[in-house]
Amino acid sequence: MRDYSIKITILMGLETLFSAALLALALPNDLFLYGNPLYGFFALCPYFLCLSRSRSFGQAAFLGLVFGVFSHGFSSYWLAYFKEFAFWTLGLSCLVYGALHAFLACFLRRACLPFSTFPLRISRPLALALAWTVWEWLKSSGFLGYPWGLLPYALNDHPWMIQIADFTGVWGLSFLLALSSALSAELVMGLRYTKGRNGMRELLYNGPLVCFWLALFASISIYGLYRLSHPVLARETVPIILVQPNADAWNGSELGALSEAVRLSNEGYKTYQEYLRYRKIESEAPPLIVWPETLLARPFEEYRSFFAKNPREFPLLSFLKEKNAYLLTGAPLVQDWEQYTAFNGAILISPEGTLLASYAKQHLVPFAEAVPFIEKPWMASFMRKVVGFEGGWSAGKVSSLMELPLRGGGTLRIGTPICFEDAFARLCGTFFAEGADMLVNLTNDSWARQSSAEIQHLAAARFRTVENRRVLARAANSGLSAVINAEGKILASLPCFEAAVLVSEVPVQIPERPTVYSVLGDWFPLCCGILFCLMLIGGLLKPGAPGQDFPGAP
Repeated sequence: MRDYSIKITILMGLETLFSAALLALALPNDLFLYGNPLYGFFALCPYFLCLSRSRSFGQAAFLGLVFGVFSHGFSSYWLAYFKEFAFWTLGLSCLVYGALHAFLACFLRRACLPFSTFPLRISRPLALALAWTVWEWLKSSGFLGYPWGLLPYALNDHPWMIQIADFTGVWGLSFLLALSSALSAELVMGLRYTKGRNGMRELLYNGPLVCFWLALFASISIYGLYRLSHPVLARETVPIILVQPNADAWNGSELGALSEAVRLSNEGYKTYQEYLRYRKIESEAPPLIVWPETLLARPFEEYRSFFAKNPREFPLLSFLKEKNAYLLTGAPLVQDWEQYTAFNGAILISPEGTLLASYAKQHLVPFAEAVPFIEKPWMASFMRKVVGFEGGWSAGKVSSLMELPLRGGGTLRIGTPICFEDAFARLCGTFFAEGADMLVNLTNDSWARQSSAEIQHLAAARFRTVENRRVLARAANSGLSAVINAEGKILASLPCFEAAVLVSEVPVQIPERPTVYSVLGDWFPLCCGILFCLMLIGGLLKPGAPGQDFPGAP
């Protein structure tokens, strides 16, 4: 009997592994660069089926461990390219997500208990969808938040499906897709473990929830098509030159990267001048040239003399003055020279070479840019001797904006999330709360070495445009550099891992009124959490054993 139980557990572990693979294939990956939406609707079905058949919380925790380790490992395998830190970036993160999913699986199993434990027989799929939505929200929040691997990213390249994000945020789609998997699992169980009239009875019991899901899917689709046919009007356009130098993240030379960036900027400026001549435009506001994160390895103000002479073939300050262009770029901002603490920053430089504004990155990459308790000697010693981590950045506190003059007068206010900050919805929302008209993201993902990794970042960023109905431009070292409009459509982009420049007239889209999500934030997952807790409490009053609704279930 014990051997039989072990075999069943192993088989369920393999089914769970298959579910983890489906989730990874649903997201942007090397086979489907922008993801596979069909898999997104059913990826969790095998996992939910296994949890429904689990005989104990211990068995459920094992299944959660398997799902967490492999779903994270399959979708974020490119973390292994983080040089000598690969054990920590991929190995340790897989173990952490395995542990978290083991804990989550206990709640999911509780949601999988028989229908009779809840007020309504249709509550099992609903409870699973609610719990999963809350999980994706929690894993994307806080200092340790990692908003990668979310189910809705499977839909990122289908703008008609993601427009609901301006109302519920990305979490509304988490609920839709998780409910699809949970409902599919419910129908499979009804057909697999019942016969004849009983099987038809189980299908009929799920009829109302099937109708609810179809109505929800139709509503989201219709709303999406409506929003795409009624886009936010562009008040004006601003010329932006996005530079993608494709510099080596680990072994590239400082002067080599600077020289390549100036060369590409010069090419972009020539293209911009050709555009003006073609349009027969005689006078224009200076264009904005955008370089990626940390392209300037030295603090700008303190090393002004260096940038006045380098790169030698066309010094940076001379280039900006001659072309009459503004430069937005990543650069360190020194906080304390004595202890040499600094911010990972973004700076705006005028054509005259004046530093006009700066922004210090607020959400640092955990254990790569910042380590909790690093000020403690024991933690500093461990990170230095065991991990090889010598130091990080300080965290900024303010969502400061850059102001750029516009053609017809006035100014364009730009928020500049750095690196993976554009994957955090509420952080990006703070820029708009401060009065930003659009976002420009500066990032460097070249170390990941995979186009799928670059596109996973892009997929997360696309939702920020829809949530706030604003434009986002991205200057990435190796890709994916792009301009995304307020409806989540990519207007222009550059191929990954190629040195190139993108010249674009970027529309400035500002809605007449703020979106529901901009005002209320993460109201949807909060409501999901409250409703799930109420269902959980109600279910605990009537304990039962899994599988009793389905005779013959293992």
